[in-house]
Amino acid sequence: NAGLTRTSQACDRCRIKKIKCDGKIPSCTNCLNIGYNCQTSDKLTRRAFPRGYTENLEKNL
Repeated sequence: NAGLTRTSQACDRCRIKKIKCDGKIPSCTNCLNIGYNCQTSDKLTRRAFPRGYTENLEKNL
């Protein structure tokens, strides 16, 4: 385990699939193996809930 390094953020596909991402550039190994276009979203622009979700919940109260 001493040789393993932790990537700062998983790519979008690995995060959605909840699998370990090696963070290689330009494509992580998981995305490369299936031919997926590996992308990493900015943490600040990623939303926990879709736009308008909270307002819709408040409106329904």
